[in-house]
Amino acid sequence: MGYVRDKERERAVTIVKVWNVLSVVTIVSQIAFIILYCIGVLQSAKIVFFTLGVLPWIRYLYGLIFSDITVWDEFNKKKSEHFIWQSAYWHEAHISFFGGGYSRMQMLIFSIDLLVFDIVAKVYKGSGKIFVLWFLIFCVMMTVGLFRIKGRDKLRQMLGFGLIMACFVFLTVNTTCFFLSSPAQHEACSYISKNKSSHVKGGTQYYVTVELENGDTYKCQVSSKLYKRAENAELVACHNEGPWGIEYLRVHEAQ
Repeated sequence: MGYVRDKERERAVTIVKVWNVLSVVTIVSQIAFIILYCIGVLQSAKIVFFTLGVLPWIRYLYGLIFSDITVWDEFNKKKSEHFIWQSAYWHEAHISFFGGGYSRMQMLIFSIDLLVFDIVAKVYKGSGKIFVLWFLIFCVMMTVGLFRIKGRDKLRQMLGFGLIMACFVFLTVNTTCFFLSSPAQHEACSYISKNKSSHVKGGTQYYVTVELENGDTYKCQVSSKLYKRAENAELVACHNEGPWGIEYLRVHEAQ
């Protein structure tokens, strides 16, 4: 029995070492894509956001494959149990998606992705279809998790897994639909007004309202720089037609 347990732990430790390498590679790759996009080396927003939407799945699918040693949420009903879960000995043989540097860094990148994506790829039409796609894929992943996640306190583990899936399925559906959209078409638009909203925790958001060529008015979130220049700037509306009738529209200054 002792030999069997030793072999099982040796297997688990090897799996966790590979997971640590994959975590470092995926997170560093995401940071590199963000930096290269910000400094202008990578200019295709579609490719950058699609990559940022796909890379995190390497870690999550790996965790599902080795579900017998993966923990999606911390259950610390007992102090003694909590102490064990915080020990280095336990972490050497378990994949954990709660706390830790990898999880915090991934959630920080996720937040940055959403903030920037919301500015670069504003959904003009079809947000309901995106929600339906998100819901269907989320249900598929929860079904997979139902069969793969085992052990005690399964309900709590499913809730932790569900929270992660809700976030990253949403990101991946949005970035994939944008990636599949048509090349941008630009049309002139006329400035109407601007306004901003400030939040204690969320900072200040800037908006410009324009009139499109078809006579429709459109309010779009913009950068603070464009907000200041909006009255005198030459504004254009950047339009992408995505799959299933989804359309993207954002306002920026003419190049």
